[in-house]
Amino acid sequence: MLSVDAMTEVKTVTDLTRPVPETRVQWFLLYSQPRKEVLASEHLTRQGYHICVPKLRLPKLRRAHWQQVVEPLFPRYLFVAVQEGIQAFQPLHSTRGISRVVRFGQDYARVSPALIAAMQHGGDAEGVHEFRETPFEAGERVRVMAGPFKDLEGVFERASGQERVHVLLDVLGAANRVTLEAGLIVPMATRCGGARDR
Repeated sequence: MLSVDAMTEVKTVTDLTRPVPETRVQWFLLYSQPRKEVLASEHLTRQGYHICVPKLRLPKLRRAHWQQVVEPLFPRYLFVAVQEGIQAFQPLHSTRGISRVVRFGQDYARVSPALIAAMQHGGDAEGVHEFRETPFEAGERVRVMAGPFKDLEGVFERASGQERVHVLLDVLGAANRVTLEAGLIVPMATRCGGARDR
């Protein structure tokens, strides 16, 4: 679902048939079929529409290892620009991968250009936004999965920039502060497949 902040920027349009300047561009909100954002984007692009599909790169724990994955920032939602007077609106309804054009009541949802610009500005050339938070909490028990400290256990202390973390490792019965790559540590319960210890 779209966030409340994002929804406040969405407005409605009641009459798509009235005369408008040929260069006028309106952004509308589409809802895709499950996991069909890419398919819908490809088909809309082939039809000449400009698409905005913000994505988020974030770490996910898979098989005891952290992996960077890219997912839609707003799952199943796409933003499409329509040049009124030049591009037809009707094909949006029948494009492969699209479930429906979003409405608020009887009106099609129209999205503020300022919101589109903010989403485009915040991501990279591919529209990918970076997830900035560490997946650990201070005091959480962790295990090192690779490198010279492999299999040692310790306590997560804090993040150090975007790529490294400070951990208090149990070495020879004493807690020693070390700086590691963030991808080398996992929650303590991961190896056994259980829930994370808190």
